[in-house]
Amino acid sequence: MGIGQWLATGALGAALGASGCSGSPASAPAPDPAVARAIGTLETALVHPDPARRRVAAETLGAFGAPAAAPLLRSLGKERDPNVRYDVVVSVGRVDGPEAPARLGAVAGDEAEAVGVRLAAVGGLGAIGGETSARALASVAPEAGPVGRSARLALGLVGGPVAHQFFLSESSRGGLDTAVRRELVAGLTRVADSSDVAAIRSFLGDPDPAVRRSAAAALGRLGAGDYRAELESLRADPDPGVRRVAAVALYRIATGH
Repeated sequence: MGIGQWLATGALGAALGASGCSGSPASAPAPDPAVARAIGTLETALVHPDPARRRVAAETLGAFGAPAAAPLLRSLGKERDPNVRYDVVVSVGRVDGPEAPARLGAVAGDEAEAVGVRLAAVGGLGAIGGETSARALASVAPEAGPVGRSARLALGLVGGPVAHQFFLSESSRGGLDTAVRRELVAGLTRVADSSDVAAIRSFLGDPDPAVRRSAAAALGRLGAGDYRAELESLRADPDPGVRRVAAVALYRIATGH
């Protein structure tokens, strides 16, 4: 049965039902033979001459969760069509698996790769999370383009010690593009803890109002009462957003909320 017939007959739904999956990643390989047959059919379609069929196969495999990780990773090493690679990468991010973060990190860091494929890899790393994903994101986050921007956002959401160290060190570097620096400071304030209040305080006088807002919000969240005077001074800031955030930060420090 060809992939088109297989999908049309409802065999996909039956196989997904057998795997206990309804379009979301499975946590462990399912022993049901129907699942193995379905994945085998789709893996065969991953080498079909028609890239449209390969795209359908790659996207469909993502619904099977962990059992589909191996064929997707094999395809990632061979596929050269950027549109198909995009779907393969998205599905690798969905199925996860022990090799997925490292392989997605290699794609995200490949500057010769299509930007859309790299962005899909960054999104997969952010969805998977964990220290390996964080390290991969930190390796591309210094870039100034869309991949770096997405990696900084994803790294701030993943959090953890890798993200903390990255944002703490990178935000203090000089000569950064304004947008990059703004995102780095925002990332730092998102993952900061009480040990970072002195570093964050240094951004209260930054010429960029977005940076001042991020710093003031973080000090309020961390309850940094030692810096009430600096926050009070921001209530006269020329930027209305900074004034509002400073007032909220002072309220949070005063009330402990």
